[in-house]
Amino acid sequence: MKKYVLIAAILCTVAGTGQTVTLSGQLPDNADSVTVYVWDHFFNETRAMVTPYRSFSAPCQSGTFSIQLDSINNPVYFSLYSIKNSHKNPIPALRFYLAEPGDNIMLEIGSKKQVQVTGKGSAKYAFQYRSDTLTYYWDNRRPFDRSIYNDWKNKKYLDYLHKGFNLIDTFLARQIQLLEEYKTQLSEKVWLQLQADLLGKSIERKFQRFRSTEIDIKLKGSGNGEQSDLNRLCNLLTERVNNTHIPIPDAYLAKSKNYPIGIVQMTMATQRQTDTGSVGKRFEENFKGVLRDKLWAVYLVDNFDHMPDADSVLAVAIQAVKTPAYKAPLLTIQNRLTRGAPAYNFMLEDSNGRFRTLSEFKGKNVFLDFWFTGCSGCVMFYKKTLKSIEEVFSKDTSMVFISISVDTDKETWLKSIADDNYTSTKAINLRTGTMGREHPVINWYAVSSYPKSILLDKNGNIYHNTTAVWDKEKLLSLLQEASSQ
Repeated sequence: MKKYVLIAAILCTVAGTGQTVTLSGQLPDNADSVTVYVWDHFFNETRAMVTPYRSFSAPCQSGTFSIQLDSINNPVYFSLYSIKNSHKNPIPALRFYLAEPGDNIMLEIGSKKQVQVTGKGSAKYAFQYRSDTLTYYWDNRRPFDRSIYNDWKNKKYLDYLHKGFNLIDTFLARQIQLLEEYKTQLSEKVWLQLQADLLGKSIERKFQRFRSTEIDIKLKGSGNGEQSDLNRLCNLLTERVNNTHIPIPDAYLAKSKNYPIGIVQMTMATQRQTDTGSVGKRFEENFKGVLRDKLWAVYLVDNFDHMPDADSVLAVAIQAVKTPAYKAPLLTIQNRLTRGAPAYNFMLEDSNGRFRTLSEFKGKNVFLDFWFTGCSGCVMFYKKTLKSIEEVFSKDTSMVFISISVDTDKETWLKSIADDNYTSTKAINLRTGTMGREHPVINWYAVSSYPKSILLDKNGNIYHNTTAVWDKEKLLSLLQEASSQ
């Protein structure tokens, strides 16, 4: 088998008050450059690129690179991407791996992406690769269990969920057993944080199975009392999560890339079914200190644009959170995304090649619609909701509809405009250019899912910020309300 060698020589030296990490190596795809993203404080994989991160880039010569990362003082999560000028998108080499100062790593990557690692600090990389491989086979190659399928088919949801949770606990035990093989080679910090990651991922899996069951019951009914069945399932979820105990200090649970989001998801599910107190109240009652603060931050970062009472919940969170690193993203949300916050004054290219700025529309209400080619939800939102709304305001010069695409390929974008599937030629059509989803306007508004819409008032401030309002009557009422002020 043909192999390639990626020599990630991670050399750590003291530089001022921080430490420096240098990665050098050979990528298997003869990349033109590499980019490394580093998260000193990790909140959520799905929103990683719209939460604070540091990026480092370096050119490659025939796939060979050397890159220096500054101020790596504690274990951090990072992703390494290779970039080919002939490709539209970066190619992930490593995603959300845990690193720490002092690592000196050599990775050998086969033609089918097999990875072998050696060098100082290599144990955690070897474990993470083996864990990812095990996860892939568990998700995609696990033998079909007909008894679980029959429980679901026959609406025996409690049995279905119970057996599913048993599978998840069995898989967690296998992952912990795998991690034990590396315990003597890991620092205590990394050992505890990797355990927290595994525990958190198992909670996420349990929530996802519960959530799919919840949706199935609401669509099909349970044949019994629907709400009572959902309550029993929710109680089972809580019981099984609470019974899966691994002694890990709160500081490491808080730093984990998986544990906080798993607890947030479970807490939201419990609150949704029992309606006994807010999610935030549950954080305050059941957690304390740095872990409670991290849960608040993850909850708002992940759900702010889904909450009907988002601004008031954010205000409570800002008062409650004491840890500076976890209060910072809440203050960013307050300064950028709440009603009355000043909008980002972008400068983007329109379909005629002219660069347009938001400031030229001051004195008008502006409706921003974010989308990309291939987004089925974006097509549905435009055709079923937005298109008819634009027609209602076609003669109202005080309302401006601006479509912002994150398509990096200009011809693809222009074709999508002409096809009338995502936007109309009557709207002001803009795009973020080659920066795509990494453009500052995307980061400013924390856009991580599409379609996304934002309504601005006549003074250029946020009036309404949420995921797309699909109900035509609600959206029409919202726009008329803003227009009247």
